Order: sequence, then C-alpha cells, then structure tokens
Amino acid sequence: MSPGSTRPAPAAARPKINSILHLFGPWLFEASLVSYDTSFVGDTRRTSRGSVPAALPENIDIPNAITIDKYYQGRAEALGILCRIFSSKKTGEEILPAYLARFYITIRKGLKDSRSEVLGAILSNSWNLMRVDMDGVSMLVPILVSALETVLPNKENLKGDLRRSAIQLLLSILPLPLHFMNLPLKEVTDRNGQGMTFLQLKPRLANLLINTLQTETDSANVQMLLGGLIMFVMDTAAYEETDRASLNLGMESPTNLLSSENTSMRSASEYSNSFDEHMMGLSDPSDGQFELLFCVDSAHALFVRATYLVCHRLISTWKVDLPVSLAALELLNGLARTKVHDQDALECRRAVKWICDFIIHQCSRPPPAHSKDLHSSIVAAFQCLTTWLTEHPYLLEDKDSLCTVLEVVEYGISGTKSQGKPGEALKLKDEKELKPVSLRVRDSAEALLTVIFEQVGRYTPNNGVKTSSLVDEFVLLNQLTNKSSNAGLSREEIVNYFRYFVIDGTILLGLLEDPLENEQNPQPTVTAILRCPTGRHAWNLHLRHMPRHKEKSFSSNLSNPGRPLPMNDIGVYHEIEHRYFPESTDRIIQCKADNAIPTWEAISSTIPGGQDSYEDSRLSMILENQIQDEKKIANKILEEFDEIYTNLRTECVPPPMSQNFQTARLLLSHLGLISFQNRLDSGVGAPPKLVPIDSHHVEFLSELDSLDSTSCRTCDTVHIFYVRAGQRKPDEILSNVESKNTSHPHFLEFLLSLGWPVAVAHHAGWTGKTNTNLKGSKTTKENAKTFPVKKEMPKSVHNRNEEPVQNENHGGSLYNGDTEILYWVDVTSEIAFIVPTGKSELDINKVLWNVSNASTGGTAKSTVPPGPMDRSNSVGKDEDKPPRPTQPLLHSKSLESNTAERFVQHLQNLEKEHLEEANRMKKIQAGKTRDTKIFVVWLESFEDSFAFPANELLGYTYTGLENSVLTEPSLIIFIHALRNGLFRIHLEGPSLRMGLATPMIDGMVVSRRILGNLVRQTSLNMARRKRLENDNFQPPHVRRKQKIQEILYKFPLVMSEPEFYAHFYQKPTSSEQGEKFQHQQLSGYHPFNEYEVDLTKGVKV
Repeated sequence: MSPGSTRPAPAAARPKINSILHLFGPWLFEASLVSYDTSFVGDTRRTSRGSVPAALPENIDIPNAITIDKYYQGRAEALGILCRIFSSKKTGEEILPAYLARFYITIRKGLKDSRSEVLGAILSNSWNLMRVDMDGVSMLVPILVSALETVLPNKENLKGDLRRSAIQLLLSILPLPLHFMNLPLKEVTDRNGQGMTFLQLKPRLANLLINTLQTETDSANVQMLLGGLIMFVMDTAAYEETDRASLNLGMESPTNLLSSENTSMRSASEYSNSFDEHMMGLSDPSDGQFELLFCVDSAHALFVRATYLVCHRLISTWKVDLPVSLAALELLNGLARTKVHDQDALECRRAVKWICDFIIHQCSRPPPAHSKDLHSSIVAAFQCLTTWLTEHPYLLEDKDSLCTVLEVVEYGISGTKSQGKPGEALKLKDEKELKPVSLRVRDSAEALLTVIFEQVGRYTPNNGVKTSSLVDEFVLLNQLTNKSSNAGLSREEIVNYFRYFVIDGTILLGLLEDPLENEQNPQPTVTAILRCPTGRHAWNLHLRHMPRHKEKSFSSNLSNPGRPLPMNDIGVYHEIEHRYFPESTDRIIQCKADNAIPTWEAISSTIPGGQDSYEDSRLSMILENQIQDEKKIANKILEEFDEIYTNLRTECVPPPMSQNFQTARLLLSHLGLISFQNRLDSGVGAPPKLVPIDSHHVEFLSELDSLDSTSCRTCDTVHIFYVRAGQRKPDEILSNVESKNTSHPHFLEFLLSLGWPVAVAHHAGWTGKTNTNLKGSKTTKENAKTFPVKKEMPKSVHNRNEEPVQNENHGGSLYNGDTEILYWVDVTSEIAFIVPTGKSELDINKVLWNVSNASTGGTAKSTVPPGPMDRSNSVGKDEDKPPRPTQPLLHSKSLESNTAERFVQHLQNLEKEHLEEANRMKKIQAGKTRDTKIFVVWLESFEDSFAFPANELLGYTYTGLENSVLTEPSLIIFIHALRNGLFRIHLEGPSLRMGLATPMIDGMVVSRRILGNLVRQTSLNMARRKRLENDNFQPPHVRRKQKIQEILYKFPLVMSEPEFYAHFYQKPTSSEQGEKFQHQQLSGYHPFNEYEVDLTKGVKV
C-alpha cells in the first residue's frame, strides 16, 4: 500500500448516509454542539456537582462521574463519528441538504475550538472529506487550511495517525486554488460578503507545505509531502505555461526571484524554524523584500524553494532512509523535467552540485555502513543526475559544473578521486587501481559518462532521442551501386558481404567496402556499422585528401582541362641520334685500364674458329632475335596508339579510375588497429585490440539478431483499463474501449497525454510485446527467405506528425498493441502504453495450439497469467513459442468431458516440462529486466477499485519479458473523475521494502492538466524501484557488452599471424575464406589461447 494507507477499506454493503443520520443524526449533531456557545466559547458554570458547560440547561440531571473534561471528549467523539459517516459517501450517493448544512456548521464550529481533543478528532477522521464529491464542501476549505496551519508546522501538536490524516487532507486541497481560480469562498453566516477566493489560498498552501516538510520526521509522512510538493510545482508550472497572462498573482514577480544570494524566500513568521539559512544567504526580514507575498507561490519560486529544501535535507537527514531518499531523488527528477518560465541557470547548477555532493557523501561512508540500500540510493542519484544533464545540457558548458560531474563519474568508476585532500599527491587516472564502491555503482557511473558523451545536447523531450540507428546490413545492401546483382540473396549471404571485427572486447564493427549508389564520384568509401553497449550506429566514411570546397574546384579542372590551340608553325624536324655518353668523353685520352676488359668486337676478330666461334655465333643469334622481338612489340604499341590517336589533334583520355581501394584495410590501418606494434602492445595474456569474427558461422546471424534485440534502454509496459460502474468481469472491462460512447469524454485526452501514437509495424522501439517488437521479433526477417531488391527505409521512431489511419469512434481500443501503441521515451527509458481489448489478446489462445482437436467449438480462457516463454533473444530458439502455464486452466462448460481431461493432462505435462527447465530459465534470464506489471485503471465508480479483477486481467497483459508467474501487479493506479473536474488517485500494490513510487500518493487529488504526466512519472519511478530491488538486474549497456563478448568468444576467426594480415586483401564473400577459416577453437592460432574468459564478468587475464 501507499504510505499512510493503513486504514481498512469501507464495507461494500454499508448503508446510505441518509439512513444512518435518520437514526443517529439528532444525537450526533446535538452531542457535537455540546458546550458550544456563540458568545462564550468554552465558558463553564459552577454547580453543586462541579463545573459543567454553560450551554447546558440548569435543570438537567448530571451524574456525579461526569466532569467538564468528559463533555469535550464526548463532543470530540461525536464530531469524529460525523466525519467518518460523511467521508464514507459512495459515488453518486445523494445526501439531504439539511444534513449537509448541519454538518458543515458543526465542523466549522468544531475547527474553531482550541482544544486538541476536538481538533484532533476532526482532522483524524476527515482524511477523505475533500475527495468524495459532497455538494458545497468547498466552503470548509478556508477553515480547514487555518486548522492545518495551526497543527502541521508544529510537530508536537499531532503525532502518528493524526498527523498523517492531516497531511492527506492537505494533499486533497492543494489543486483547488488553480482549479477554481477566482471563485469566491463565502462564509456560512455571511450571506452578503464576497469573502476570499480560492486563488488567495495558494500562497498559504505553498508556505504550509514547505513548513510541514521542514519539520516532519516520519518516513511515510515525508514521502507523502514530497509527492504533494512535486505535484504542486508541476501544476503551477503547467498552468503558467498554458495561460500565463491570466495568472493573477497580484504583482509581477522579478525575473531572478529567489535565485540570487540576497533574495529572501520567506517571511520571519512563516519560516521561524528555518533551515540552513547561511547556505542561501537570506537577508534581514526587515529589508522590505518580504512584502512579495504573492510571489512565493509562482512556479519559479516553488522550484527554487523545493530544490533548496529537498537537497539540503537529502544530504543532512534523509540520506540514511532509503524510501525517503528515493522519493527525494524522484522529486528532483520531476523538477528537472518541469519547464519553468524564467529559470535561472544558477539554480540548476546548484541542484547538480548538491546531487554530486550526495553521491560523494554516500560513497565515502565507512565500510560497515555500505549495504544494498546505500548502493541503491547512489544508483538512483546517478539516474537523477542523468536527467538533469539531458534536460539542461547548458550545465556542462559551465567549467565548474563539468568538473564536478566528471569528478563524481571518476569516483563511481574507480572508487577514488584523482585530486584527493589538500596536500595529497595527484593520482593520474591510468595509475589508479580500480576499486569501485560496487559493480552497480560502477555501471551507473559508466552509463552517465556515456550519456554525457553521446546524448547531452541531442535529446529533445518532445520527440525523444534515437540511441540506435535504424540502418542495418539489410538496408545498406539495398543501397549498393550494383544492387541488381544482390536480388534473391538470403540473410546469411547478405551478412557475408561485411567484414566483422571486435575492438577492445566492447565494440562489434561491421565494414562494407562496396560504394553506395548515391555516390557521385568514385572514391575510397567504407560503410561501418558499430554495435556497442549504447546502441547501433551507422557511419559512411570517405578518404579525402583535401576539403570538399577545394576538392570540388580542383576536380572540375581535372575532369576536362581542355586542349591548347595547335600552332601552325611547328618548326623543322631534325633527326637526332641519341648518345649514351656526352661528346666530351670522346676527347678523353684512354689509358691501359680502360682496355683491361676488351670489347666483344675485339675478341671476335682475334678468334680464328672452333668452339669459341660457335659460341660467338650463337650469342649473336640470340641478340638478333631479341632485337627483332623488341621491334615487334614497339610496332604493335605504335599501331595501338595510332588507333586511339589517329592524328596529333586527338584529345588525351585519362585512365579509368580505380574502383577497388580495400577501404577496410585502409581505415583500420589509419586507426592503428592492424599495425604489428599494436598487436604486440596487447601483451602476453591479453586479447588483441582487434579480433576478426567469422561471419560464415551458422549461428552468427542469430547471435547478431540477439544483440540487436537487446535494447540499450530499459523497456517498460503500462496497461490501461476502463471500468464502468459496477463491472466485475474481465470481458466487460475489456469491451469498454471499443467505442467513445462507453468511455469518459476525458479518457482519450488522458491517453494522448501519456505519450504519442506510433504504428507498431514501423516502430523500431519497444512495442510492449516481444512478438510485435521490431527489434526482438524475427517476423519481418525470418519470414522473408530472400532479400528484396527494393526495401522501404524504416520510418522515424518518434515522428509525432505521422498520423496513421484511425478509427475515429474508438474509445482507446486503437492502442491495443496490434496496430498502434502510445509511446514515450527518454535517454535511458522507454515506455509502451497499451489499452488491452478482448480482440487483441491472442497470447492466451497460443496455449491451445498444442491441443489437437481438443475443442468442439468452445473456448477456454485463463484465470492465471501465462508462464515464462523461450525467447530467441536469449537462447536462439523460436521466440514465438506459446507460454507455458504453471497450473491447469479453467474450462468453459461447452467442452466435452473427455476433451477437458485431455486438455488438463496436456497442461500438466507442460507444467512438468516447465519445472524441468526452471533452473535453465533462471540462468538464461539472469540479469534481464523483470516485467513490472503496472496497471492504470480509470473508474467511473470509486467503489469498484475494491473489487477490481486484477489477477484475472494479468493474462491479457502478456509482454514476453515474464521471468516467473506473477500473482498480482506491482502497482495499480486507480483514477476516479470527480464531479468538480479533478481526479482522485488511489494506489494499490504489494508492500515493498522501498515503498511505492512517487509523485502520486494514495488519496491525492490532481488536476486534469498534469494527470498524464504524473501517471507516466509514477510508472517510470515504480519500474526503476523494482529494478533496484532485483539483485540479478543488469543495466542495458552491460547486457549488450556481454552479448558482444559472447560473439567474441564464440566466433573468432582461427588464423595465423600471416593469415590475419593476408585476409584483408581477400573478398569478404569469397568461398575460400569461408572454407579456410572455420570455427576451430582448439587448433591453430586462437586469440583466446592465452587468456581466460568469464562471460559474466568479461575478459580476465
């Protein structure tokens, strides 16, 4: 349950309020007004039996045991009973106006009583008073606010449940000022006066909320107040954003309100208990700045006040309480996403600095204090820091903020700082020994560092961010220049066009050397697909020797330089005999040494004959033959030249440009990855920086698909239901969204505020189900036996302008996951919102596939959720296998008895198989995200929340991520539309050690403008808390890194050192390579022969 929701639910068969008051109303109203006198409140008179209230008649017989204190206790009890009776009003129940009027008068008089018994009885039983749709209850708001101002800031007045009830009452009042605006609040006894307006209560509520949060010490109460504070800030910011001109604040607030060191945030009377005033540099209350009464409740002022208070208390007090610290960090997350007008960068820098200080403080605690809860708070703080930097990228432009953030990242990864205490020697990063606080903290710090380098500045809150490219091998091959020759290729053959390498054990690099069809000028081109822990990225690289603007002008001159005009006077051609030596050598007098080696002519003239004469003639013949051959070749060349250049005026034709550049070798060589020295630097026992991968292996493609299906963000699914009044059966609930006529007018507006519609067929993100997920499903790949010549490029993931054909009369069924879903994404998370319908749930029927001829026209429905499912993403098997239930399903009466027995027997066999595979499934699913079931239920009648068939609807929320059979959802958010236009929130869920997530709190009343935002943030925060509780959870980037290391270990090319360099000169699709380099891990050169591989922790020397 939510913090503070310890009271039992009211009885469903309780009588109507009018019936109870007909019987007990006169007694209760009379008892609640005992001792009350309009002129002398609390006056007494002396009698022979002691002091009695002055309002009692003199002739009344008073027992001796009754004293003055007993009167007030009885009055307090009567007031408490009346409050409980009226607070138990059912949806749509009518109460007689006479009873309402008497009740309001009685409560007003009771709240004016200064005695703690009376005030405590009213507040402890009125937690539900403002959210049950009673006519005219708003007239009690001023007196209730005054009573809360009396008791809440002082923690000594109320304790325990009394204080918790007062906080719940405050949460139900917070949205009223901005909802009713300038509507006047009249006094009961004042029929002519205008009274105050709702908007005038807003500054008082803001101060009351801040002051209560400063003094509160109870953990559950603090979480409730934090949820109310972020809701109040978001509501104010949303209102100012939509209609800033109509916001009547009395006077315009300064631009830098509460952001400078000399600006006050409160009055002396309002903030008498103070918190860390020296940190904010508050000035003297008498300097006149405290006259800005109506400025303290603006979104800007509330943003600053909330940031100061929460950050300070988080470091000083709340750091040892995990649920409170998580709620505080969730509030800071919400503040980071809240768009506040005239926001000052200094405020955001301070918030980031405080979050970093919290991380350093938690990491620096002594070893005995380190626990799972402590590390969970550090991980949550890193996630909060990620949100602030992505939502406010300008923070990293500040040098101090950048140094602070990077110092925290370094501390999280290494466990120490490079710059220690003053006087200590500076530690260089490459000299530090990595001793992180924990692996979870290290992974969170690495994730933040990745976001800083890759996403900060790219993230757009309206359309999300694409962390992975939509381009893969199959899209690229369609863009080749010679793509006509690629028609009919299978997926395995397409992959063989690429060269694959693993760099540093963390990056899978695929290189395509063929140029793309859109290239204008042939040049050295290589297309790279990088699969790293943070996603898939596609790059197209060109080798250029000069800038583009210069290359364009230079190439245009070279392409057609032109020919000079011929000259008519070409002169006289002179026959010149070329000499081997200059003429001056003939004038040099020879010496005997010059004639030491005689010439051939001199030798042949002195030989008379014989053998030497024969050798002489033979050598002469060889020379003559060689001379003739050379002349023939020369003549042939001249003839070819004459054919091309028939005359001297023929233009010169440049040789054809080279098309084979071996760009993969050039790129890797330029990066220094295939140099001999680089492979030596890896050292003995360490893997090479570059390891080639055997893409011809039969299992390589399935592992590649498994890597691509592993998301680089956390994936969550929220299922939304609409419940009409009195409905209990799942079929009735699921059919409500088929038409607009069966749903609330604001229901569709609420759905569209959760995310933007996307078409499942073209969506590259999470779709809420593994069997429709484009990244995790093979339906679009395995079914296509051949690769088509034409392939449409995938559409944008987050194109909100893409409006598919819709059924305009639907009531939300369009987003059932078959054709469309509602999708929201940020840098680290993505959520799919699905509205289940009876038509779309084919997952339950998959269980019947293995029962041949079992049905004779009847159907069987499941009353338990489906069991785990073998996913090809994890084990390389068919991921469309139906789920295995762990207990027999209930059958409809239409099944014959023998068929039903066969059906039950078949399901029992499936159960045995499931039990046998339990250990294997645990090992496979280790580290994967557990599917957190989150339901959002729109109620027409609030009483239906106590009988909602959540367990029966679990079978309609199958996503494919289930690791075990769920018996109940992790969180159910019930939304009930009140008649005044506000919405009542009710939360249900199993008790968790970390508590339920904020900003939504059980019993909170919220406005229409922020309902979708609050539901989305609460769902996201709940999913994060569940992941923090999961000991086996691994962040997405860690899972992708392990997938890459598995590929590195399974498919390295076995080759010697010379073969490693020689294979860069061979075609990647040649059959010789596939036959020569087969997967033989135990023979020949193997890059893993000299080191040990642990797939759970990476590579270990």
